[in-house]
Amino acid sequence: QIEQKTSARLGEVKEKADEACGHIMGHILLAQEDAVMKNAVAVCDRVSGNIRRNCFDGIFMENITRENLEAHQVAQKFALTKEASIGLEKNCKQYGGEAGRSCWRELVHIYTPLTSDDPEQVYGLCYQSDNLEYAKECYMHGINLMILSDDFSRENLAALCKPYFKS
Repeated sequence: QIEQKTSARLGEVKEKADEACGHIMGHILLAQEDAVMKNAVAVCDRVSGNIRRNCFDGIFMENITRENLEAHQVAQKFALTKEASIGLEKNCKQYGGEAGRSCWRELVHIYTPLTSDDPEQVYGLCYQSDNLEYAKECYMHGINLMILSDDFSRENLAALCKPYFKS
């Protein structure tokens, strides 16, 4: 079903369907593991290739959005506040490798609403990471979220690339 729906939407079959499946698996897995991050990460860690990476993305996104966690009465949604972002950042510092990259990448699900889709603020928040690869992944994913947001303004469009003007 995932492959069929993904190919209908994207015009591609195998590769994107695998990515979508891995991502969805991460969302479901966190709920199945009663929101215990380390348990869900350990399961994803046993999966190979891009599916593992997308599984991590799903876990860390679900930890912020909490739609499945709430639907399955595993955890409640929380306010998207600065205090919540600090706790999530602290959590990300526990992870390295692909899991660490995914954790920082998905932080934009709190950064974009927290900053009202302000690219400069999102950039600053992402680049708090000591790992430049993680920071870049966070901001690039943030660009995607901001552009798709109904609140994103035309004025902010030029600001998306402003941090890169010097280089």
